[in-house]
Amino acid sequence: MKYEDTIPVLSDKDLNYSVMQNITVYRTPCKYEGEGQCYYSDKHLLDEIYAFLKPQIHEWFFTVLYIIVFIFGLTGNSLVCFVVWRTLRLRTTTNLFLVNLAVADLLVLILCLPPSYAQTIWETWFLGNVMCKVVEWYQSVSVVVSVLTLTSISIERWLAICHSVKFQENRNHVVIAIIIIWIIGHVASIPRLIIFSVTTDSLIPDNLTILMSACTPYEHRQAALVNEIVCLTLFFLLPITIMGFTYLSVAFSLWSSIKDGEFLNERSCQNMSYQLQARRRIAKMLIVVVICFILCFLPGYVWNILRLTNHPIIDVTPSAVGLTVHLLIYINSSINPLIYNFMSYTPDHN
Repeated sequence: MKYEDTIPVLSDKDLNYSVMQNITVYRTPCKYEGEGQCYYSDKHLLDEIYAFLKPQIHEWFFTVLYIIVFIFGLTGNSLVCFVVWRTLRLRTTTNLFLVNLAVADLLVLILCLPPSYAQTIWETWFLGNVMCKVVEWYQSVSVVVSVLTLTSISIERWLAICHSVKFQENRNHVVIAIIIIWIIGHVASIPRLIIFSVTTDSLIPDNLTILMSACTPYEHRQAALVNEIVCLTLFFLLPITIMGFTYLSVAFSLWSSIKDGEFLNERSCQNMSYQLQARRRIAKMLIVVVICFILCFLPGYVWNILRLTNHPIIDVTPSAVGLTVHLLIYINSSINPLIYNFMSYTPDHN
């Protein structure tokens, strides 16, 4: 028998276990603990909070885009209001709707873009519970007013072109319609005053909650989901249906009129060329209007519904997607002056 055979051989696992039996592990107790999180001191907690709040590189890129959209939209919509106000002959029924649209877009850009983007970029809400409700309320008001104004413009143009014999411009009727639109916008947005509130992380001490708070509807998630679906139906799907019908009817009416020669007079060649150009311009404008409306608002509704239903895709979606979804809504408020003024189909309207 060899000497080595009489010695028990310990494996690495056995050796580690034997050593660990004689070692006492000293662990710093958690000062703040909850949901698998452990912070050993105030400094540790603050370092983690500031690291979480620090904007990432792609968020700085979006900051530049948001600033460009804000400046462009503020300038364009302000010019629409100023030009119509200063020029008496431009105060037509259609232009009154355009001014109303510009005012609604200005509210979206001024009241909603800065605080909403600040929360998105810094992952926190700094303005308190009252401003949380007010901002969300007026964001909804502005969007509803914009949508209803777009729909009213499509109906007004449909009546003026497809039913021109019976149609008469009446600015008083337009003013009444605008007032009704704003009333509907305020009433339809009341649920957001109840649904939205500032929520904080229970782990965060009271003196630091401002650093980790959010203006969200998650305390009333079910009510928020119902409200989102109702808004999707009434203020997206229904307007899209109406605008699609009216704009297709307008385009078909113009095409038929030019084809049949209804707009021609003695200078047939010159007028034919002008009418063909006018038809192309209005066709392009109507297509752009509907497409931009769908592209800018549909992602927002889908995104909100996915978040409210806790869909797993939200957890694996990059933050850039959420920033893009919000940016599209503000882009819609910025490009409306371009669509409705620079793509117009008559020289007087331009």
